Amino acid sequence: MTDPAQPPAAPPGAPVPTPSGRLDADRMLVLAGIAVVAVLLAGMAMLVVLRSSRQADATASPTIAAAAATAGSTPRLPSRSPAVFATPAPATPAATGSIEEQIAAVEAEVVPIRQLDPTAPVPNRIIDTAELADLVRADFDASNPPATLHAAEALLERLRLLPAGTDLRALELEARSSQVLGFYDFRTKQMTIVRRSGGFGPLEKVTLAHEYTHALQDQHFGIDRLGLSTPDQGDRVLARTALVEGDATLSMTQWMLGNLTPAELGQVGSESSDPAAQAVLDRMPPLLRRELLFPYLEGAILVSRLFASGGWQAVDDAYARPPDSTEQVLHPDKYLAHEQPIAVTLPPATGLGSGWRLSASDTAGELVTQVWLGTAMSPDAAAAAAAGWGGDRIGSYDGPGGRWAIAWLTAWDDPGAAVRFEPAAQIVAGTFAHARVIEHVLSSSVAILVASDGATLDDLAATVVRP
Repeated sequence: MTDPAQPPAAPPGAPVPTPSGRLDADRMLVLAGIAVVAVLLAGMAMLVVLRSSRQADATASPTIAAAAATAGSTPRLPSRSPAVFATPAPATPAATGSIEEQIAAVEAEVVPIRQLDPTAPVPNRIIDTAELADLVRADFDASNPPATLHAAEALLERLRLLPAGTDLRALELEARSSQVLGFYDFRTKQMTIVRRSGGFGPLEKVTLAHEYTHALQDQHFGIDRLGLSTPDQGDRVLARTALVEGDATLSMTQWMLGNLTPAELGQVGSESSDPAAQAVLDRMPPLLRRELLFPYLEGAILVSRLFASGGWQAVDDAYARPPDSTEQVLHPDKYLAHEQPIAVTLPPATGLGSGWRLSASDTAGELVTQVWLGTAMSPDAAAAAAAGWGGDRIGSYDGPGGRWAIAWLTAWDDPGAAVRFEPAAQIVAGTFAHARVIEHVLSSSVAILVASDGATLDDLAATVVRP
């Protein structure tokens, strides 16, 4: 890992940047190999969600695992209307024609499924994995300057969301190079497919169906207007990415089940579930792994819920009011009820004394809260304690002599939610050398404070509770 030492503090009164605790989102809307495997396993589950939603209003969105357990044995998929279903394609001879003709055929098949007419041709290219690695490296480095990257590493390591000494750049590059099957660049408007099967087979076609949906989204709704590169709003960026990826995953699923034979579906599964890529995923810290899967899995559940309520028009309408928090994606009822996150303000660095600065800030959101609690308790217990999240803000502060502090201020939907979260937060805080949890039941807020030493922790606590 490169030297993690923090840059020198800015002189008093000088403006200082506050880079996000998470990495800046790049311009690529990708399809990860793990998402294809998940779709193959959960495609029927998504359809069960759609059907059950039509029959009765669900009180909570089922998980993919729960829905998969009740999935029927006859594959069917939603077509142009939420009330219309079609069976998978019968066995057909292998595709013929040039790659260009096959690309044009897949694009033509996606258009009536997603019900968005193209407004312009989409340039495309097919690259190999070596070329992908070069592109990923260049894009990552352009989006994440070293100072921002070090600040993100420090914030996440201090909260133990990453192991100490993590080389975040190396992890991200390895994950993206091993998992990405293709991407649409919403700035250049170009689509890229990664050739992993040695030709242009079912896996490449599935990727194309997903990425071409991104191009149609961009042409009709303007992906750049969603703010996917806002550096200090990581939770909102992840939630809106879930809308975009969930939309493309549902469209891809419909295309895949309607146009591939059972043998081709099996080929997609075997080619996308590369053991080496799975090993990379298994090595990733829980936070990075969860954030990688979230847009595809939970995003698909949210979009399926919208689709069940009003077809593709309901999905289209969501781009005018995209989700603003992972809470709204984890709990679609809260999105449908327009429950917005509560704004939270961090204390100024000056409250800690001379020479202190705010080096990174971000909104963690319910998803990251779950992951943090999960470092000391079961996933179910962590999810239950994080439910009722209303808003938050994390600040990472650096001071003289290598001292540092983390202030994570959380707001909850009601006092009961704050009371449920506080003891869970105390359990995790108890694993730190210098940490404190401060609850304000009347204001439905809880502050998690972590510091390099006891004196700094006391100073931070005084700053947070100061009127």
